[in-house]
Amino acid sequence: MALLSVAVLGPPDVRHGQRCLTFPTRKTLAILVYVLVEGGFQPRDTLTALFWPDSDEVTGRANLRTTLARLREGLEATTEERHLVVDRNVVSFDVASDFELDLQLLQSAYGLARSITSTGRPSGETRQTVVFQLQQATDAWRGEFLEGFSLRDAPDFDEWTSQQREAWRKRMEVVLDRLSLLYADAGSTASAIETADRWVHLNPLEERAYRRLMRLHFTAGDRAAALRAFEACRGMLDKELGVLPDPETSALAERVRIAPRSPQGSHQPRSLPPASPLDRPLVGRADEFTKLVELYHAASQGRTQAALLQGEAGIGKTRLATEFLGWAVAHGAEVLQGRAFETGARLPYQPLVDALRPRLDQETGLEARLSAVWLTELSRVLPELRDRYPDLPLPAGDEAAARTRLFEALVRLGQVLAGSAPLVLFIDDVQWADVASLDLLHYAGRRWAQDETAILLLCCLRSEALATTPVLDEWLLGLQRDLTVTRIDLGPLTFEDTVQLMQGLTTALDPVPEVTDFARWIFTETSGQPFYVVETLRMVLEHPDVPGSEIVAAGEVGGSLPLATSGVGSSDSRLPTSHPKAVLPPSVRQIIQTRLAPLPQTARDLLAAAAILGQGFSFELLCHVARLTENEALPALDTVLRSHLLREIDETEIPTGEGRYIFAHDKIRDVVYREAGEARRRVFHRRALEVLREAGAPAAELARHALAAGLDEPALQFSVAAGDEAMRLLAVRDAAAHFERAITLAERLGRKELLAELHARRGHAFVTMAAWPDARRELEAALAGFAGSDPDRYAEILTDVGEACWWMLDIPAIHRYATEILTLADQLGRGDLETKAMAWLAAAEGAAGN
Repeated sequence: MALLSVAVLGPPDVRHGQRCLTFPTRKTLAILVYVLVEGGFQPRDTLTALFWPDSDEVTGRANLRTTLARLREGLEATTEERHLVVDRNVVSFDVASDFELDLQLLQSAYGLARSITSTGRPSGETRQTVVFQLQQATDAWRGEFLEGFSLRDAPDFDEWTSQQREAWRKRMEVVLDRLSLLYADAGSTASAIETADRWVHLNPLEERAYRRLMRLHFTAGDRAAALRAFEACRGMLDKELGVLPDPETSALAERVRIAPRSPQGSHQPRSLPPASPLDRPLVGRADEFTKLVELYHAASQGRTQAALLQGEAGIGKTRLATEFLGWAVAHGAEVLQGRAFETGARLPYQPLVDALRPRLDQETGLEARLSAVWLTELSRVLPELRDRYPDLPLPAGDEAAARTRLFEALVRLGQVLAGSAPLVLFIDDVQWADVASLDLLHYAGRRWAQDETAILLLCCLRSEALATTPVLDEWLLGLQRDLTVTRIDLGPLTFEDTVQLMQGLTTALDPVPEVTDFARWIFTETSGQPFYVVETLRMVLEHPDVPGSEIVAAGEVGGSLPLATSGVGSSDSRLPTSHPKAVLPPSVRQIIQTRLAPLPQTARDLLAAAAILGQGFSFELLCHVARLTENEALPALDTVLRSHLLREIDETEIPTGEGRYIFAHDKIRDVVYREAGEARRRVFHRRALEVLREAGAPAAELARHALAAGLDEPALQFSVAAGDEAMRLLAVRDAAAHFERAITLAERLGRKELLAELHARRGHAFVTMAAWPDARRELEAALAGFAGSDPDRYAEILTDVGEACWWMLDIPAIHRYATEILTLADQLGRGDLETKAMAWLAAAEGAAGN
């Protein structure tokens, strides 16, 4: 039996085997497509209104009957199989019949392509299978949905067609996006380029497609093709929308222009998220970016400006600067980029030399714009100038004035470069610059401002370095006296920004709940710190053993992710701890360790005490736990506050107005806690326990410190008290956890006399939660302990067990326990117990039909 094949991606084409089916009217074909694509049962009234909107009810239904008859005749002319099911009131397509629809192939590929976002890129044979399926869908695309097909007298059908075209075009874009990535991962650059090119032609206004094509061409060693793709993007956006490309696209084009050529066929396996900053979306920095643009325009008018991007390591300073530099290049600016390095041994003028050398290598006719006197001075730091200009005289030997002459030469070079276009001089990680470079920047900034040179000096600074590098403070104060300096502080991203960043990193084309839910967990883990977001996502996607990976892989992100725990001060893994093992990527840990390294020992002790205490602690408490005098602790506190490791809570966060401090980020506390070492943690927890007990801290907090200090007996007492307190506050889940910890400690200490009561209290907590199987297990354990020792308590527990059995529908157990309660009630003279027992017996008899 031949297969009915319906193709609607492109001009409609219906075939039965090798035979092309034709229909007497366009509406006959349109009804087939509509019923097949929409699926289900389509009411006759709906079809009549859709295809004959101007006809009365009788005429419309008659037209529909005639058209359906023609459709069935056309479909069944060459086969006995019925594809169309026509009833009195509805019409449907028999999906169990032998047919194929090209939309099904694309829909399947689309679902597979989207799954790549959540589970990471496939490899090996799985990759080959996925690529084959995506390529099949790509080959099935002959054009837009029902391309060139319309019904002039059925506007609602044409509107439906337009909606379908948009939806299927978006699905095809997802497939082309993922397929080009997979081809690139496999080293099939030519196939990746072909696929990306199809993406560009499918949506000529999608800049992500152009960026993908540019990267692929550059990877293949074809810089010219990459730049042609950029020019095509710019031309299309200007023609259709009258706008310039996004800064990210322009920055990528500039990187292609200035970067060394990639080796032909070079390939680095990619994983989500991308490692390159240019591959990440810039989110949450619109105000800061706008401020840089304003400063640039001010500088271009001759008002020399300086901008300082400051924030903690990983907050996105360089990312924002790179985006802005791309924008500046697209607007015709002259851009020089240099960077100071922590391991650069403070080489004199190193960041400035790095910024100038590539630019001067491209400069021709420099001697016509700068006199030999100044070229001679520049040759002190750029000796290659002597190779280009061998007739330059030797620098003067007067070292007292040599420094000033060198500074002036660099000032004049800046003026020359800014003569034809505004100049942006960018120095990254200025906190590591040598003093000579800082002095030069100060001198040059003052001179440029005096001469109204069109220059914007842009620097990135780690804010924590201000606490440990006094020379930076001095330099900034001097710079602000002589130049307009705008300091732009970068903070964490908001939750909405984090969602947007997640969607960009996973190349999701449309928001999906799974991404949003996962972003909520990521935001909780990272507090919106961009570098932490990227590295945590990378770790979760690339390491299946990381907490949360199994949820991401399953695509069922929701609620809170389970975090593994590790014993603190105890080898018993069953004990809940005060310091759960959260996701902490090695790269994030290394950054925080680098921030901690230069701190004096008193500051490190203060931070260790803070990590022990958790979040929210007073200065006096820190002093007690760290065993520091106030005179020792005050400078240490100033240091960690200026380093942005701790922060002070303002009055809006603490209603009482009491001065307290918290960690700037939970990840910092994680690292400090682990870096403190086992012995120090035990001692500090013991000190915290001493002072908090006197202050009347909650029992749960005292139990945490006692457990971590290795003090099992106090930990047992405080755990029981914490459980009782939680029950009074109706926090029954917390109460169950406290009692569980108390049971574990009692077993370890051999306190058998407590076990029965602890099981009873935990069982009662489960009763309150209606967790009947858990409640019955704990209560029956308590019964075994109280048997023969405390008849009244034994009888009370029996009533709770009876309730659990009732809700578990264990009628024989209800009968057994109720009979036992009745006997005890008679022995103890407890009328209340007798009443409960009779009620349970009556319920059991009623359930048995008696």
